[in-house]
Amino acid sequence: MVSASQEPPPKPAYSLGVFPYLPALTIDRLYGPLAESFSLALDRLIKLRTKSTFENFAEAIEDQSYDILFVHPFFFVDAVDHHGYLPLARLDQPLNAVLVAAADSDAFALDDLVGETIGLPPTLAAVSKLIKSALIDEGLRPGLDVGIRHFRNKASCLQAADTGAVAACGVPAFILSEVDAFAHRPLRIIFEAQPVSHFAFAVHSRVSEEEREQLKKLVLALGDGTVEGFGSDKRFVPIADEDYANIRAKTRHLKTLAQR
Repeated sequence: MVSASQEPPPKPAYSLGVFPYLPALTIDRLYGPLAESFSLALDRLIKLRTKSTFENFAEAIEDQSYDILFVHPFFFVDAVDHHGYLPLARLDQPLNAVLVAAADSDAFALDDLVGETIGLPPTLAAVSKLIKSALIDEGLRPGLDVGIRHFRNKASCLQAADTGAVAACGVPAFILSEVDAFAHRPLRIIFEAQPVSHFAFAVHSRVSEEEREQLKKLVLALGDGTVEGFGSDKRFVPIADEDYANIRAKTRHLKTLAQR
């Protein structure tokens, strides 16, 4: 019989970092079951973590603080290309960014926003980058031809579009079903950016190959009821390098603009 003193010590905990696209309590509710499933699969504690701001989360990626990441496409590319992370799996549907305006607005396209101010999520949010990239593609300079006002969250941005404080608000298309909860009058889509690959999981290279494969197998099985409490609508597929080629191009484009 093996005594307690002879039992192997527990494995060091890993951390699962989920970028702050939702309030921390909501992230805990949605991703807590997933962290527990990862813990069971790897036989080690997985601690769910996030940050209060996109900027703080970006710093944590740069510091390679998390062992596992769930992030938007721009954070994914930065983590994989520069900070030692490896692709795991991505959501199988596209990510769409849209601009919505009051139904009685005179704006029907990006050109109609010249001289106006639009609302966007935080600077490092995927929607902000996608809308700014779209403006550039149309020959418009964000912050000059079209004013930019960043909001801390989607609700305050939508409310600003509702009251006319901004001419339009940029949001991910997947929240359009919730717009009525934030606005007192109808809002309509005036522009939809080119769709890109959606949110993705990445794992740091310090995690063993065996554990990476276990995590990948579990993530690819999500959506079939494998993880109780984790949305059945979330289906993941393996990542090909070309899946995020357009994100890399948009990142270079935005960096070039910022250096001018």
